[in-house]
Amino acid sequence: MIASRSRSSFLCVVIALLAGLQTAVADDWERTLISEVMLLEPDDDGFVERGPLDLFIVDGQVTRIESGGTLTAAPGEMKLRGRGRWLIHAPRLAVSGLPTSDELVVAGTSGIGGLHLTEELIGAEGVWSRARMDTTALPARLGAADSAGALPVLAPDFAPTMERLVATRGDAGALLKELSTSIREPLKQPAPAAFLLLSEDPRLMPRTVLDPHAVVLGSEVILRSERLVRLEEAEAFGLLEPLPAPEPRPDPGIWTRRYELIVDGILRGEAWLEVRRFQDGRREASVRSQVAQPIDEVVQARSEWPSGRAELVMTSHGRPVRATARPAAGGQAGTLAVDFRGEPLERSPISLGPEQRFLPHTLLVLIDALSDDIDVAQVTEIIEIELLNRRPGIYQRPRPVIRQLPASKELPPFPERLISYFAQAANNQILSIAPVDAEESPSLVVLDPSGRLLNCLVPTPWGLTEWRAASRNAPIPCKDGAVDSVPDSAH
Repeated sequence: MIASRSRSSFLCVVIALLAGLQTAVADDWERTLISEVMLLEPDDDGFVERGPLDLFIVDGQVTRIESGGTLTAAPGEMKLRGRGRWLIHAPRLAVSGLPTSDELVVAGTSGIGGLHLTEELIGAEGVWSRARMDTTALPARLGAADSAGALPVLAPDFAPTMERLVATRGDAGALLKELSTSIREPLKQPAPAAFLLLSEDPRLMPRTVLDPHAVVLGSEVILRSERLVRLEEAEAFGLLEPLPAPEPRPDPGIWTRRYELIVDGILRGEAWLEVRRFQDGRREASVRSQVAQPIDEVVQARSEWPSGRAELVMTSHGRPVRATARPAAGGQAGTLAVDFRGEPLERSPISLGPEQRFLPHTLLVLIDALSDDIDVAQVTEIIEIELLNRRPGIYQRPRPVIRQLPASKELPPFPERLISYFAQAANNQILSIAPVDAEESPSLVVLDPSGRLLNCLVPTPWGLTEWRAASRNAPIPCKDGAVDSVPDSAH
């Protein structure tokens, strides 16, 4: 017997492994007191020291600056002890390219306080809107009037982090020297809060900027322990060997696309999807994917329509799983056979009814749900395998139902600005997946004009999860009447 699931999440194998992730990017505090801290501010001759001071931050703004020991935090308010610590303004950068949403999240976590785009780029507000769904601990988007003191970093492919910023300057000392003379007015109230709280005097220990006690961005406070975990997770994907692209085949019925997996604001994985349509109406799709630590997963999966044949070869944390679904034949029901570590799973093989289909990857679930030209009307349940426990679990859940988003473009929790960002790009189609449980949120699906998947955003208890077509937006200057375009990353 297959266990039933009521939740509408359909991230298949990946979703069960997310419970161990560090999901708290920052703590959101309406009122924060930084007490008895030494404030270092830029000046023509280097840093000027002020303090000790008390700084009170309300709704992301510095509202009071008093002598140290003057202000007190009430119950329920955040207090950062600044005695023996130094406070500097978080660096602001001028960049010529448009970061991705996950790069904005990592930039804020690392300590970047603001980004000034040297050109007004199409899609910038949409990227910030997307990133705010993961966290508000982001670099501020600086206009020309706010860009004084922004350090120039002009490489379009530059992912803005403190570590990379130091690398572009040669060492932390060179960066501190540049920061200490950047043009900036003395801190007054009210003013946006964007600070690094340092445990050492950076004038004596420049590298302390790479290991702040806390990063304060608006109402968000990112403590050292949270910051280090998040940055380590963000670096993990870059340590993977990239998956090779599929061999090109001169078949007009084949299309391929590379996707990236973003979970809770961090780029964690990638996948190559190949879909082939046959002249007789059959279709097959294959996926090769990998997800970095701490999920640590490698998957090869394939499904066929309308037969329902499917195969899965997966390794997660060194645990191998193989599964094969065979269609009904000769009066016999279809079967799903699952091997775990070379041994058949209990109750394997499992009978599959005509209303059930085994789809061993999220992208295959989406291809199935989007394939309205395939006779799958009788399929109402999706079978999935999870590795949350010591042994795999086999579950069934309702087949996702995808609907066109109404013209009103309202789909909480997705902001209208983000939906407009996706929708106005080259006549993309905006769809939604209704949740099974009334307490859950819908998912957002974006298709290109050819009906091929660009994005799928799924709210989960572990943060927003997104499969997105992999393509960095090239810098496109805004023009009157221009609209966004999301580059087609099909090969």
